[in-house]
Amino acid sequence: MPGHYYDISFHLAESRYLQMLFLDTTPLISDYRAGGRYENTNVLRADASAQLRWLEETLLRSAATYRIVIGHHPIASSSPFHGDSPDLESRLMPLFRRYGVNLYLCGHEHDLQHLLWGGIHHAVCGAGAECRETGWDMRTLYAASKLCFGAISVNRAGMLHAFFDTDGER
Repeated sequence: MPGHYYDISFHLAESRYLQMLFLDTTPLISDYRAGGRYENTNVLRADASAQLRWLEETLLRSAATYRIVIGHHPIASSSPFHGDSPDLESRLMPLFRRYGVNLYLCGHEHDLQHLLWGGIHHAVCGAGAECRETGWDMRTLYAASKLCFGAISVNRAGMLHAFFDTDGER
């Protein structure tokens, strides 16, 4: 990885572009900062404000047709284990809505979830090595507790995210 946060753009066809923005979500969550439950000295050295400025400036300049933001922690989660992150919600969701982010992709929860919340699709794909119980709520379009991986396909017709189990079944 070239940094704690960065972006990569792909030319698709005609004037269509896919932009993927990678975030370091740990410094954006108060539990990892000074006095937090999981206080981490490496996180204390991170400049969360600089990352948020970079994110907004990058999204503002973006001419991408599709924008995917990738981070470790979920913003929205129907899992009973970790659940929603209010810190990420307050810091990221306003930017995602303002600049038309299509998909937020993350892990951290050891399950699979596809949620539609705040006009943004959220794909939680954290069941590559182990599984935990999952959950459902009014935002949930899909949830499963099984070993799986996710794939994204982008073409002229649009963007498709799918989960595949260990047998390659969707």
